[in-house]
Amino acid sequence: MNRIVKFIFGLLEKILILAESLLGVRFILRFLNASSGAEVVRLFYSLTDFLIAPFKGIFQNVVIAGGTVDLVVLSAMIAYAFVFLVLRAIFVRK
Repeated sequence: MNRIVKFIFGLLEKILILAESLLGVRFILRFLNASSGAEVVRLFYSLTDFLIAPFKGIFQNVVIAGGTVDLVVLSAMIAYAFVFLVLRAIFVRK
């Protein structure tokens, strides 16, 4: 049973890394005010919309030095990492 749990959490960790990476790119694009008319920007936004959907409306964005700090994306990144770490601490015994 322990092997199965470790395998599942290894897979979840890889999914988390992918999600965090995509959200990180979205955060950087938003901070740099990338044009949403560009295809690659629309691609990243569409790939990550479902990840930030539960967090929309919690915070308003902040503008610092001309760049937009997307607090919704940051809160999603923190929440997903936190949930993963808590679940791993509960289920994975070393």
